[in-house]
Amino acid sequence: MAPVAAPTPRPTAAAQASEADLFQVDQRNPVNNPTGAFFNGLPLPNLGYSISASLLSVYDSNYRRLPDNKQPPAGQSRSSFRFTPTINGRVNLPVGRQSLFATAVIGKDYYTANSAYNRQRLAFSGGVNLAAGSSCTGSVNGSWMQAQSNPNSTIPQGAQQGILPNTQTTRSFGASASCGGISGFTPTASYRYSKSTNQELARSFSDLTSNSYSVSLGYARPTLGVVSLFGTLSNNDYPNQPIPILGTSRSVKITNLGVKYSRSLTSQFSADASLSRVSIDPNSPLQQKTSNLGYGLSVNYTPPSRLSASINATRNASSSPNTGTALYFVQQAFSANVSYQLRSTLSAALTGSTSLRTYEDQVGAIINPNQVKNDRFNTVRLSVNWNPIRNMQTSFYVSQQNRNADPNIYNYKDTTAGILISYGI
Repeated sequence: MAPVAAPTPRPTAAAQASEADLFQVDQRNPVNNPTGAFFNGLPLPNLGYSISASLLSVYDSNYRRLPDNKQPPAGQSRSSFRFTPTINGRVNLPVGRQSLFATAVIGKDYYTANSAYNRQRLAFSGGVNLAAGSSCTGSVNGSWMQAQSNPNSTIPQGAQQGILPNTQTTRSFGASASCGGISGFTPTASYRYSKSTNQELARSFSDLTSNSYSVSLGYARPTLGVVSLFGTLSNNDYPNQPIPILGTSRSVKITNLGVKYSRSLTSQFSADASLSRVSIDPNSPLQQKTSNLGYGLSVNYTPPSRLSASINATRNASSSPNTGTALYFVQQAFSANVSYQLRSTLSAALTGSTSLRTYEDQVGAIINPNQVKNDRFNTVRLSVNWNPIRNMQTSFYVSQQNRNADPNIYNYKDTTAGILISYGI
């Protein structure tokens, strides 16, 4: 009998608020996920479903992401309220030892200051969870997402007006498989195809098609922890960035080879660390191959008390349809989180993060001399979560984000404050 995972817990109001506030369609490179599993499906062992409706009300002090010295067009405001009603649903249907699943998110953003930024938020996914033998599982999954593109998009054409109102659509499908138990060897393999397109003509050069592959081999012992060797390969093509001399389009191949170690240090502390070599190979003869050190570190404190905390540090490389004319970026990031359960229905959390991204292999000198070279994001977020009655969740939060970039025309400061009310069954 294959081991059955525990039911997926309902997301907290804080998590829903964060997802609704930061929801963006963005390509995620497997370098950011060295575990080798892109699609794990829904770990619901029995027939299950959930449906919820929510309303997020947000005040955004700088929804256009304008620098301090740049004013919005005449008659328009720098700030805006945004209202986002959303319906979320998921279902899991067992078929023998297998199960079919589907998820849906349907919503829309409404900006009171400028209806041109109103955008739908749609996400649909579905697939099948598979089980074979006594210890092998897998998943086949497809998804379709559409929303306003990342508000931190680096687009030279929009430098003087902040972000452009743009609809970005991402289609993807993939499969993963894993064998193993709580001890011994655990091989894992996965594949993912993803295609992102932009509706706005000025952003079409950021369209991206990606094929990603990942394999890992882990060895687990209760007294030792888990040691994993992993490798990922991502082929990323920008079809609207031609190379006339070669008669093809710009692309980059990112390979990541490394080792990861995870262990519960005590009953209260757990940690994992990874170290890898990230190799980047652009297809243009004018752009050099490079190699970078990648790493990851995570420490979690989850005692049987009201306080929990975690810290995370990473360095990796990634492609993205939101990086302007850069083929990829190298990112170093650090974050810390502390949460406290005041009572069974009331909790608070404080999160801080900083990240430095360096954009590489750009053609900005040809397209626009103001192509962003690097930027640093600093973010602090405080949330208070309250569950007044059964099936109802609320979250109150305030967030501050600063961006410091080179060139400084991309600098901005932004404060958001929001209330999320959600009810589900």
